[in-house]
Amino acid sequence: MKKSILGLAVSALFMVGAAQAETNPNDVSATLSITGTVVADATDACTVVPDNTTISLSSQDVNDLVGQGENAATMSLVKLNITGPVDCANKVATGGMAFKFTGATDDAEGTVLANQDTGTQGAKGVGVGIFTENRTPVRVNSTDSLLAYTEGTTIGLSMVKLAGQTAQAGNVTSALTIEIVRL
Repeated sequence: MKKSILGLAVSALFMVGAAQAETNPNDVSATLSITGTVVADATDACTVVPDNTTISLSSQDVNDLVGQGENAATMSLVKLNITGPVDCANKVATGGMAFKFTGATDDAEGTVLANQDTGTQGAKGVGVGIFTENRTPVRVNSTDSLLAYTEGTTIGLSMVKLAGQTAQAGNVTSALTIEIVRL
């Protein structure tokens, strides 16, 4: 009898907790991307490790955005490293590895990441540029690559005005894939 009452009380607590749960329309959900690779020889399996997997670009006045192909004025920085077995570290140390950048590109010149927010709140005529630590542009989906260094390689990300388009204020969402290139 005591176990039945205890069971009923615990069940009631769970129901009360569920009834109190609510969703706030201002909350922002997160998406976790899960990837993996099965390799024949694990001694040669290297992994890109960014210091951040989500970047929130600083709000910028639409009139202050740099043009596509121009050097960045402001950037959000991401440090990239390559980890894995000793062979990976040796290849990085001898200049044998680099980073290449891929993703959905803009519809102007096809050199920066497209704004994937195409809804009514999405910015128009705006993309996300990738830059070297020295603020020079790196083209997406091209032969451009940045050498991997043992202390890490830093890239910059910034919103840019697309060539030949009028930039309009709004939200910007994009995704970048960082690949290893063996030199």
